[in-house]
Amino acid sequence: SGLAVFVIAVIAAAHQWPGEIFDVLTAVPSGLPLARELYGRAPKDGLPALSGQERIKPYALLRILKGVDGLTDAPRLWYLRAREVLLSIGFVELKCARAVFRLCGVCWKLCALLTLHVDDGLLFGDNNSTVFKNARKQIDIKFDIKHWRSLSADEDEDYLGMQWRQNAEEICVHMDTYIDKLETVAIPPADEE
Repeated sequence: SGLAVFVIAVIAAAHQWPGEIFDVLTAVPSGLPLARELYGRAPKDGLPALSGQERIKPYALLRILKGVDGLTDAPRLWYLRAREVLLSIGFVELKCARAVFRLCGVCWKLCALLTLHVDDGLLFGDNNSTVFKNARKQIDIKFDIKHWRSLSADEDEDYLGMQWRQNAEEICVHMDTYIDKLETVAIPPADEE
């Protein structure tokens, strides 16, 4: 939830943990397998050959094994796989806020917080913690991360339609880009009766 994202940002700011936003490149097709049988047709131009596989002919009938863009199951299958991977790394999902995870180090000391939204993630952590450093490396290895973007950069970073920036004392979140795009709408006066 949006509230959970702000709560972990407040906790991270209190700990002075740096934050990073990450994009998973192949989130949807790397989700868990479908639990039902589903078939579709290849596009009119077919599909190119991949990894030693032959090219797929136009309109060929295909069994869909995993999530694909546009399939209603796809985001949930991706979340379930991401959750499985994060749990294997040592993260624990909060029961009060799904897709929000905590990581504890030595003596159960909190060392990282992570939230997922579809194929985007926000990670805050203690750079002095070996547990956090190892977990971040595992995230990078186990997910196909397109790029990591530091909130401490010179420019705002987008996450959940908001712009984020961090310095040593605070995390600033605003929606100026969205607000600047708003347009005035004229509302005609109501008819009097």
